[in-house]
Amino acid sequence: MSNELYADSAQARELDRRMSGRYDEWGNLIRPAHEFCHQYDPKEREARNKAENERKAARIRVAIGQMEDFFQCKRT
Repeated sequence: MSNELYADSAQARELDRRMSGRYDEWGNLIRPAHEFCHQYDPKEREARNKAENERKAARIRVAIGQMEDFFQCKRT
């Protein structure tokens, strides 16, 4: 009998979990979105995003500098 037609109890439980949509691909229960969401002040969110973007830009500049040093390139 082929594996496609046979499902032992572990396989059946995994399939049930996938089909229910309540579990992620690792079998962990998915919490409702309202447990993750927070209502932040728009100004606070904007300030946080701006600070995060500045940190990202700094990391990108460092990475580009390291690549230029590695490949011995000069900026024009």
